[in-house]
Amino acid sequence: MALGVSAAALVWKPFGRFCFMSLAAVLEKIPPHVTLVAAVKYAPDADAVRSLVQGGVFAIGENRVQDAENHFAALSTSLPPFEKHFIGTLQSNKIGNVVRLFDVVQSLDSLQHAEKLDRAAATQNKVVRVLVQINAGNEKQKSGLPPGKENVAAFLSALKPLKNLECGGLMVVVPLEGDSRPHFKRCRQLFDALKAEFNLSVLSMGTSDDFEVAIEEGATMVRVGRALFE
Repeated sequence: MALGVSAAALVWKPFGRFCFMSLAAVLEKIPPHVTLVAAVKYAPDADAVRSLVQGGVFAIGENRVQDAENHFAALSTSLPPFEKHFIGTLQSNKIGNVVRLFDVVQSLDSLQHAEKLDRAAATQNKVVRVLVQINAGNEKQKSGLPPGKENVAAFLSALKPLKNLECGGLMVVVPLEGDSRPHFKRCRQLFDALKAEFNLSVLSMGTSDDFEVAIEEGATMVRVGRALFE
């Protein structure tokens, strides 16, 4: 997806802690074939989210359902179209609201949650796009599937009968400490090994601290938050 705006076209226009100069600096580093998902948990208010969309961001990522409720309700209908991505941890009791609010769920790692998403989507007469979350460092405190080809392929196969879910790719989380590059490289290899069989096109990896490295290693989507509000 093209980002649709050049950094040079943006001007300094502060909204609380947010300014277009931060967005311009990020956009300069993202090539046209990579989608920027703006992770807005650092946004001070809905005006900052609105400014991102006005500035050329086509995908907004929310970690929490309640924040999404507040932000989306306050955004004007006159904004350009944008996708709504859920990038937080799925909770069973909030899946109905997740389906109602979001176009894409990036954090799927449980067949039970997949089945609940599918049922909720069917009830709401919609198809939800999902990404399978990969725990690249296999850290016990984080959600996500370990990055092994066999177990990820088995999970993707289990999603196929769910008619109201459309799995488009993988979402990678890496350890906070250490070099992200080996994890990105391994997950790119995993993605390449699975994409033809499962028709995958999205590799979401990289955040504020390492999205440039992620792009070098093959990310097609990055999730940038803090760097947009500095």
